[in-house]
Amino acid sequence: MGSEHHRVVGAKSQVRGGRVGRGIAVAAVLAGAMVGAAARGDDAAEFDPWRSLRKGDWVTLQARQSETMVVEQTWRVLSADDQKVVYQIESVTLVEGKQFGKKTASSRETVLLRGEGAKPGPAEQAAAGARSIKRLRKKLDIAKRLLDCEILELTTEVAGEKVITRIFTCSEVPFGIVRIENGDQVTQELVAFGRGEE
Repeated sequence: MGSEHHRVVGAKSQVRGGRVGRGIAVAAVLAGAMVGAAARGDDAAEFDPWRSLRKGDWVTLQARQSETMVVEQTWRVLSADDQKVVYQIESVTLVEGKQFGKKTASSRETVLLRGEGAKPGPAEQAAAGARSIKRLRKKLDIAKRLLDCEILELTTEVAGEKVITRIFTCSEVPFGIVRIENGDQVTQELVAFGRGEE
């Protein structure tokens, strides 16, 4: 994608969900936005995760917090058209595989696909700050499927040290996100997904 180092976001995420799962939310928006350059007119982009969504689409992601604790989120599309996507995130904490506490749901979140509100947000800034961005491909056996993934490998510098983050995305998966690796650790991963209305 010719504009991968600048034009990496096609929509502004208007988050109203408070504290619920902001870590996964930011990561998924980053991954989705970078493969969604088509929304800003990049003819070379093959997949725009926001524009491919339809009502009822859902995806469940897990982010490991410690050896025994995982935060699990399910993103579900409430409505989708050529102007905007509205979705909600349900979050639950698992300790040693068992639910800890109650499930919580964010308020509705909206991504604008066009118009004055569709301005670059944190995702574009994060990618623009990377020292380099590489594009790779790899097949992953995940969520009971063999998924053909595109990998965005971002190299940044934190406190003088090089940090490599790999974001795995796939056009078969709602919202596009499959896995995020920081260094040699898997920090977030897809566990299940499904499609809604045709």
